[in-house]
Amino acid sequence: MDNLSSATPGAPQFTLRGMFVLIAVIALLLGLLLPALNAAREAARQTQCQNNLKQIGLGMRNYHDTFKALPLAHTPDDQMQPRSSWRVAIPCFMESTIVCDAYRQYEPWNSPKNSQLSAYGTHWYQCPGETAPRLNTSYVAVTGIGTAWPAPNVARFKEFTKGVSNVILVAEMNESGIHWMEPRDLQFDQMEFKIYAPSRLRSSSGRGSRQALSSAHPGGAQVLFADGAVDSLSVETSEDMLREMVLIGKKESSGE
Repeated sequence: MDNLSSATPGAPQFTLRGMFVLIAVIALLLGLLLPALNAAREAARQTQCQNNLKQIGLGMRNYHDTFKALPLAHTPDDQMQPRSSWRVAIPCFMESTIVCDAYRQYEPWNSPKNSQLSAYGTHWYQCPGETAPRLNTSYVAVTGIGTAWPAPNVARFKEFTKGVSNVILVAEMNESGIHWMEPRDLQFDQMEFKIYAPSRLRSSSGRGSRQALSSAHPGGAQVLFADGAVDSLSVETSEDMLREMVLIGKKESSGE
């Protein structure tokens, strides 16, 4: 009797070579799809971060409309030590009844009662791209004489001689290490006037290093201007330009 062929006629043949081709096709498709998915996720994170800053800006302007001034950067206690932050001064103007009604302005920000509110501010004060602890803020003010936050004094929009559209109120600082209720921000005379992305550059000196604006987003950091507009500043922004944008007045002419 003739030997029958080992392969049944008409049966599908799945070879090792065919499996490798299939894997290669799948890998190619994933390689094309993943960058698009990552780009879409980053776009969503940037949009949410921008919306956070817009809400902060709305709260700032509502506060100013009510009191004819911006809040203090840091409200002092009886010993003139920082007790509470501007970030706990504006929730009443951001439709946050829980923080507005329950926060005790005359107690330290980390008192037992105030600490119970920690979880209620993170949805405005942290960028969704952050990897830092959830209670830390991504948004800081630049404080100092000549800025919009001249602690221990307050600033008024009428004092912005450059116009409110040209002055930064709040900006991103990735991995700030600052609890959102903590009365601590960037100081004009101690910061580095550069923008870093995707994360803040850390010097080898660690804790004593100078701090700067930074972002979890590639290419630059988002900032809130005093007119409520939000924009992204490139890492290529010059030091002189950034310094000017956090000052409320124009440079005085050196001429006669």
